[in-house]
Amino acid sequence: MHLFKEKKLPAYMTVEASFIVPAATFIMAFIIYLAFWFYGRCLLSQDVYILGFRAELLSKGQGYSSETDYVRDKAASKTGARYFGADKPVISASKSGDRLVTEGSFSTKTNAISGYFKALPSTFKGSARASVRLRDPAGKLRKYKRSLDVAKKVASKK
Repeated sequence: MHLFKEKKLPAYMTVEASFIVPAATFIMAFIIYLAFWFYGRCLLSQDVYILGFRAELLSKGQGYSSETDYVRDKAASKTGARYFGADKPVISASKSGDRLVTEGSFSTKTNAISGYFKALPSTFKGSARASVRLRDPAGKLRKYKRSLDVAKKVASKK
């Protein structure tokens, strides 16, 4: 007589593992791609604002006819090769009144996971926008000084 009964277990572990391992692999790959997207989005937000800010400060001193020309010229050198896992961003600028609006967009390709999961998009797109107020302190100071000079002339004639 045996003290222990011999138990035969069905292959439930193999079936569970066939669901858990692909799900865990997908989740890890998705987190990695999401991290690439967040990293690119943070970089783009920073680069777009810095380009607009520098355009407001430096464009006239460096001989550019407008701030939008400065942004167009410096965008490629500012973004560099820092966008890991994403395409190089496209940055544009527009000027309306006393505002300079710089916008950028990029895409992160998800070829590794979109091939296995058809419901996922093949790219994640990110965008950023920054608005910078154009102040032109030198121009305002000249206008102020000129208005004082005109006021003095008018006062001296009376």
